[in-house]
Amino acid sequence: MQTENTFEFYRDFLNLGEANAFVELLDANNIEHSLETSDTVIDKAIVGNGFIPKAVLKIKNEDFQKVNGLIAYEIGRGEYADYADHYLNEFETEELRAIFEKPENWTPEDAAIARILLRERGVEISTEAIKAKKQARLEEIRKGERGNRLSMALYAFGVAFGLILNLFLLMAGIGMAYYYAFGKATDMVGQKYFVYDESTRKIGKVILYAGGAIFVLELLLLQFSDFRDFVDQFYFSPFENI
Repeated sequence: MQTENTFEFYRDFLNLGEANAFVELLDANNIEHSLETSDTVIDKAIVGNGFIPKAVLKIKNEDFQKVNGLIAYEIGRGEYADYADHYLNEFETEELRAIFEKPENWTPEDAAIARILLRERGVEISTEAIKAKKQARLEEIRKGERGNRLSMALYAFGVAFGLILNLFLLMAGIGMAYYYAFGKATDMVGQKYFVYDESTRKIGKVILYAGGAIFVLELLLLQFSDFRDFVDQFYFSPFENI
């Protein structure tokens, strides 16, 4: 029996009816899943209905491509008339083409419907071309993104001086350093990859390990009254009442 921890986030739904219909499709094809639902706790008059998902669907990593293909197959069985009112009809032809350049920003349904709409406009994109564009994009994504160096410098500052100025700065710095160094995400075919590129991960590790060393050093220095007096001069010191 699979446990919830073996599943990865696949998509969320703003409508429970859509979520249940999707689950029925998965059940019909014997695909294991976990559907988490929750009631909106913020007054809809304040935020509206579109900001908080009603359900979150998780599936196993190895099933991502199977589910993507299943969706494309189901959509492909339809005709243009079935999607004549779909919002993608408002897109220009080049905008529809662009969906296949960055497929991670779109649902499999959107990609399949975009292909039908393009075909209706006399533009045919072959399955091989779609696969090639997808593979190229996956390779680019899996290289990781370059972390913003200014933000990293600020987190490094928090690690270096957080214990003196504000404990939150230290914890935020160490937390982000860990994310820079080891943070992972799941791509559109269910494969794990590092969020940041190699150079960013190296800097993140330096900040993380230096932060740990600084934290231990400052804890040791707090045993000396002179250093405690120095720390207690700061308004945000977490030790002022010790």
